[in-house]
Amino acid sequence: MWCQGSLVDPFFILNENNSQQQTPTVRLPGDLVSLGMFTGRTGKLKLFLRAALLVLLIAFPFSSNAQKYVIDSLKKSLSAVPDTQKVHNCIRISLLNTRSNIDTSLAYADSALAMALRLNNKRLIALAKVQLGVHYTSASSFDKGVEYSMEAFKAFDTLHDYASASYAANIIGNAHVGHD
Repeated sequence: MWCQGSLVDPFFILNENNSQQQTPTVRLPGDLVSLGMFTGRTGKLKLFLRAALLVLLIAFPFSSNAQKYVIDSLKKSLSAVPDTQKVHNCIRISLLNTRSNIDTSLAYADSALAMALRLNNKRLIALAKVQLGVHYTSASSFDKGVEYSMEAFKAFDTLHDYASASYAANIIGNAHVGHD
């Protein structure tokens, strides 16, 4: 900022005597001030962050138990649901096991593909193939991951299911990034 031919520091303002004084403190909404984030009082902020970290550490084991509960619930429902829902449930079980139990992930993805082929449902076949693409990409078998995902992408494109096609394209991209 220029004032009377000289550069004025933007963090200072001129008072009535044309001398510089520091800008006044900006007042923030009560919630931010009460946390001490912007007032220079960091004690409350540190306490808040410690409490938040403690809550996350306590809640984390329950989230993994919740995932196990969902997987168990989906497995139990396989015998009582129609065949199309069985394919969806197998895909979901496979997806939930992708990082934790790679063998189970493959078994359920293969099972989903076999059921979808038996039902001759093009959309379910494509969903099962994209899940196989996810599995193989996560298992570092990038070529197989790309192969299944490309097949799924082409099927979704012919079905005009562009949201699912973009998901398959994302898996292809992830496989290429992982492969490099």
